[in-house]
Amino acid sequence: MSSLKTLILSGNKLDSLESGLFQNLTHLEILELNYCGLSKLNEAVFYENNTYPDLEELRLAGNPLKVNLTEEALIPKQLSKLKTLDLRDCNIAYLPPMAFNSSKNITKLLLADNKLSNLPNEELEAALKFLEPLQHLVHLDLSNNNFSSITPKAFKNNPEISTIKLVGNAWKCDCNVVDMWQWASMERGDIGMLIGSTTAAADSVSSGSKKKKALLCYLDSKTTPIKEGKLRRPGRELLNNVNRTWARYVREADCPWNHTLKPARIIHRRVRSIQPFNQPAMVTATVDQKLAVLPSLAGILLVIVSMFGLVCAHMKCASWRKALKNNQLTRNSSSLDPKSNMTEIIV
Repeated sequence: MSSLKTLILSGNKLDSLESGLFQNLTHLEILELNYCGLSKLNEAVFYENNTYPDLEELRLAGNPLKVNLTEEALIPKQLSKLKTLDLRDCNIAYLPPMAFNSSKNITKLLLADNKLSNLPNEELEAALKFLEPLQHLVHLDLSNNNFSSITPKAFKNNPEISTIKLVGNAWKCDCNVVDMWQWASMERGDIGMLIGSTTAAADSVSSGSKKKKALLCYLDSKTTPIKEGKLRRPGRELLNNVNRTWARYVREADCPWNHTLKPARIIHRRVRSIQPFNQPAMVTATVDQKLAVLPSLAGILLVIVSMFGLVCAHMKCASWRKALKNNQLTRNSSSLDPKSNMTEIIV
């Protein structure tokens, strides 16, 4: 048993775990305890004097965990090498700033389907202070919680983060959405890191067994900062609390960043390849191409002229040789005929 690497106990009713239950499983790599009815994972479960250097993945999804607001760490210190932590659907409404102080090597944190929200009368990043110790965090899932606003400042201590899943929250269309878009697309260089940001609202439909969701925010025409002329369309007025994709709202928002930020439109229609009517650059390119052909044409003409000259020269030489031959024959015949010589002398 000491060499066991994967242990799955999901679905069993384990309201509590016996002390030292995993003390001999020092080579464990994956421990799955999903939907076991656990309310707490205390240090006594793991042998106090042991560390578990090979345990990199802990799955606790579906357990009604009770988070003590005064506790320093949510995960036992023996699991300091943990890299993947699954806390989806654990009924978590709040995580203290020191929740992951003993598990700083986490690279993938799944917190979907909980009750996390912005803290009243606190700065926006206060609700996510528990991310500060996780400097190696790469993937974060905050989907389907109760957040309404978020700021890039919440991720200032996570330099390696590359994907953030935010769909399913009741985001407000405000300048924080624009800030997040600017941070992802300009500073991090990849708007795709915000999962659902490049998905159109029309595409938020079921595809097989999975559902593709867009990143949406809720627009209120009375309070949302939006450019003039975007609140009204010909023949109809903008209603309150209308869904907007983040991509569309960023184009319409009246925020400081929006003067320099130009997000790409998500176009979902078939586009035919049509040559524009007036494109000087293309005309110039065509002229350059024609000019580039001229040297080759000149070379071809030179070859033709040379060949023609050779043919003509050959024909001319042949005619000269024939004429010389005829002249020589005439002279020979004249030298044999005395009369012809005398006639020639007389003349």
